[in-house]
Amino acid sequence: MVNIQTVTAACTLQDTVEVVLLDSTSGSFIVKIPPAYRMRGKQIQIKLIKSATPVNPVTVTSSKGTIDGVSSIILDTLNSALILFSDGAIWALFQGGVSGGIVLDNSILLEG
Repeated sequence: MVNIQTVTAACTLQDTVEVVLLDSTSGSFIVKIPPAYRMRGKQIQIKLIKSATPVNPVTVTSSKGTIDGVSSIILDTLNSALILFSDGAIWALFQGGVSGGIVLDNSILLEG
């Protein structure tokens, strides 16, 4: 069974989570994913499923290290999503911005 977690406020995700559904209706927040060394061979899927208008951005960061070489990824469009994979050393971004945009390290915008 897939471990799914809905997040509505700042938190650090547990090592067991596989799918994260973000609801930023009440405001922006930061979600920390576990360090890559503890998640070797695992992936985390993250999607912004609900927000206010205009969208309250959600920042995704690693509790230790980077995500594809950047310190954070900001989901700032409703339905924007990420698929992250850990090789035990780093988090690699395999998909981002499925239906919208994401900002890498507050400077690069990717559009799906």
